[in-house]
Amino acid sequence: MRLYIINITLSAIQQHIQLMFNDEARGRAAKDLITNAMRGSTLSVEISDDYGRTVCVTPASIAAILFSDYATELSGRAEIQILEAHANIDLQKRAQQDQKLSNAQRILTPGNAQGSLFLGGRGN
Repeated sequence: MRLYIINITLSAIQQHIQLMFNDEARGRAAKDLITNAMRGSTLSVEISDDYGRTVCVTPASIAAILFSDYATELSGRAEIQILEAHANIDLQKRAQQDQKLSNAQRILTPGNAQGSLFLGGRGN
């Protein structure tokens, strides 16, 4: 199952309304209805989604519209998390090779003789 989402950002209150559709064509038609209303002289537009939400907005109150395929969006988020994990691993490797950080780790390690001195004699 696919889910298509329209996020409508309202300019006056800086909030968004979310409409969800099971069918891409219906979702795109709803988005087109809103964008066409924004370009024209329509006073308001009413749209119902596939999950029981109905919204009536004035085109002048809309700051932005975002249409997305939610499955694709989630895949993108997963890619971001993978890239962040790779960056964290690389950072950890660099930190292990950094002499200053390595020395600080030895000093702060509990039970280390240097750590006992550094921590004011705790553990003696």
